[in-house]
Amino acid sequence: MKITPQQVANTVFYQGKGCKNCRNSGYLGRLPIFEFLVLDSDMRDKLTAGVSEAQIRAMARQRGYGGLLESGVINILKGFSTPEEVIGVAFMEDVQS
Repeated sequence: MKITPQQVANTVFYQGKGCKNCRNSGYLGRLPIFEFLVLDSDMRDKLTAGVSEAQIRAMARQRGYGGLLESGVINILKGFSTPEEVIGVAFMEDVQS
């Protein structure tokens, strides 16, 4: 998840345990995570030329745009979500086994 030891130094990780308000799911409500892609002329040209999704993602990262995973990690570190929830919905790039 690309979380550094410095980021977790004073972080509490939560896990939902359930109650009557959440119907024993451990979660109540929804919290979005976001991935934005700003189209400049270079990015637009690459898209119309049919470059791969991986290439578009790489270009976005080079421009400083984070993905769903980074957005989810921010929510985990703030205590708004859990690693399990983020892993379940976020696209994970560069995962090595």
